[in-house]
Amino acid sequence: MVRWWIFGYDWTRYVTVDIAKSLNSEGVQITGNGRDKQYGTHYYKDGNSTVYLRESPFKSSSLQGYSRLVHTLQPDTHTYRYLLKEVQYNSIKQNIIGSIESTHFVTAVYLCHDKGRKIPLMICLLKYPGYSRYLRHDTHYYVRKSGIEPNKWQYDRSVTSDGKVLTETLKKILEQCNYPSVLNAERTSGSYFIDGENGQNTFKLYTIPKFAVKKSENDPVQGYVKYTHTLGNGYDFRIFSTTHKKACQKFADKDFYKKGPFKEASFYYWAGDKDCNNPLLLKLTSDTIDISYYILDSTNKWKEVTISKTVFQGMMLLDLLDTENCRKNKAVILNISQTDKEDFVLFSTSCQTNLNISKCPTKSQMYDRYYQSLASGYKLGRFTQKGHAATLDSLELPLTDTSVFVFHYPKSEDGKPFLIYLRDSRKSYKNTNDRPYEWKLYTRGITDENDEDRIRNILELGDSHTDSGNSFAKEESDIEIEIGTEGEIPTFENENTTIYNTNLWHLLWLVPIIIIIIILLILYCYYYLRDPWVRQI
Repeated sequence: MVRWWIFGYDWTRYVTVDIAKSLNSEGVQITGNGRDKQYGTHYYKDGNSTVYLRESPFKSSSLQGYSRLVHTLQPDTHTYRYLLKEVQYNSIKQNIIGSIESTHFVTAVYLCHDKGRKIPLMICLLKYPGYSRYLRHDTHYYVRKSGIEPNKWQYDRSVTSDGKVLTETLKKILEQCNYPSVLNAERTSGSYFIDGENGQNTFKLYTIPKFAVKKSENDPVQGYVKYTHTLGNGYDFRIFSTTHKKACQKFADKDFYKKGPFKEASFYYWAGDKDCNNPLLLKLTSDTIDISYYILDSTNKWKEVTISKTVFQGMMLLDLLDTENCRKNKAVILNISQTDKEDFVLFSTSCQTNLNISKCPTKSQMYDRYYQSLASGYKLGRFTQKGHAATLDSLELPLTDTSVFVFHYPKSEDGKPFLIYLRDSRKSYKNTNDRPYEWKLYTRGITDENDEDRIRNILELGDSHTDSGNSFAKEESDIEIEIGTEGEIPTFENENTTIYNTNLWHLLWLVPIIIIIIILLILYCYYYLRDPWVRQI
């Protein structure tokens, strides 16, 4: 490139272009002069030089989902000539091989959902060799060498403007960068594209893998639901941010996109949050060992939290979910075995005062009755029992119940819960002895908490009239019982009546001895007990 030397003075000015600049970046202003708008809608200063900036959408339908930002050097004047000194990204010089002085346009290609301009995918330099910038020009495309490192570029001669080669090249770069994505936190089923949307105007013509969402109920316990997002074909992915109810949720770490790549992402919700309004926790898995957890802070940004494996090391997964559930949904845990409010412990101190426990007098000498009620505005989040998660059959959250009655047997300080009564739902749950933390729905439950006769009958009948809603329990209507005479054992319709007692196999050695004894008895009778006239023959 020829410099302008006038009276022995170099009138050439060198300009630095920062491809990290966007229309909303600090220092970028809107172009006010009508003549200057032909170069760009916005501009920023590099010393005394002006660099114009504008967005240039791709016209090709196969390139929707990508965006271009064009940086234009200001035109030459009668006094100065402007040449490109270097290309930077956030003030870091980009390693571009070859002469770039004659460049007048610098175009950076990004993903449309890369709002922070974190990962430039391609750089295009429009060069004007020689004196004139109007007679001819050459376009040079530079692509990433590897990964997400922003300062390593290589010249690619095969790329053409708006062509199929450009589309395929960008797809390869995306795969090398591990598909930087926006996770859609409110998706509970189906699939979506890496921009967090359905791809109606972006990636619908692409063969780019999509996210699939899988639901896991009662994960990790009853009361919580987990939605796991995985990228198709087993690809790993990186994350720019998440989106929820059309609002962007960024990470507190500005360089979070450099972490990973991840194999799956899981959002935890309370089962009573049917519209998925309040995500409680984000779990990111790189492999079976490298797992990280994040919660939303007061500024609606994801911050990392530490989850311990034991209660002695710190807050565990359930503790964190319960705390976030109380904070966001005002849903608290109810301990079935608890008899005194002073024993109520939860990591979030704000939840400790929202549950009242009292012992109700009863005429019965067989059981005790305890009443647990929630403060106004709070809901039942889940049930626990002696530090373990309690499971209630066919429980649908959220409950309208704010008061629960728990009956303990026997009537003493050592009594154990055997019956739960939800007043508003009018449902009774009976405890099973073989699975002490699982409660079955009692089909012939009590009518109210004072129904002492029926409560006593339930206690005496044990597990009768319980109806399990799980898949491995048989419904009462599917079983037919044959009523026989007194002392007979009723059999089920599909039951195999042939019974094999495996405890008798060790007695088989007696069979040949018994046979020998029988033969000897027959011979004895034949020789000594037959008619004497016959013996003389």
